[in-house]
Amino acid sequence: DGNKRDQLLVASFEGITLYRASGSGANVKWTSEILSPGHNADKAPRLGASDVRIGSFNGKRFLAAVEPWHGNEIVVYTQNGSKWDRHVVFDGMTEGHEIAVADLNGDGRLDAAVASSGGNTFGVFLGVGLRDGGSER
Repeated sequence: DGNKRDQLLVASFEGITLYRASGSGANVKWTSEILSPGHNADKAPRLGASDVRIGSFNGKRFLAAVEPWHGNEIVVYTQNGSKWDRHVVFDGMTEGHEIAVADLNGDGRLDAAVASSGGNTFGVFLGVGLRDGGSER
């Protein structure tokens, strides 16, 4: 938002929420804005988001998330004005829990590494930066 202050991006049953601080010291105040309710087709505990990361491609920000809580979906959000458009790039994850965003194969596009909460399983999704509207698994 241009004020040069750090902000917090949080995943929860409520979805993906952005927290902004104003003031300083003991007078700091926090405001929150729900950017997306995440996966909201089911009831708890299958709703919201489990983890979220921010990335950038061609100067545009995107969010990568595991949804719902310990869920099956890998989701990328692209900014559309003040809104975030939701794109499910994979819906076959088992108990997805954590996501990291980095250029893992050196092609200049951000990829996502996703881990499950059960066992030692993870997946890598190449090109989640949506250069051409899609990604490879």
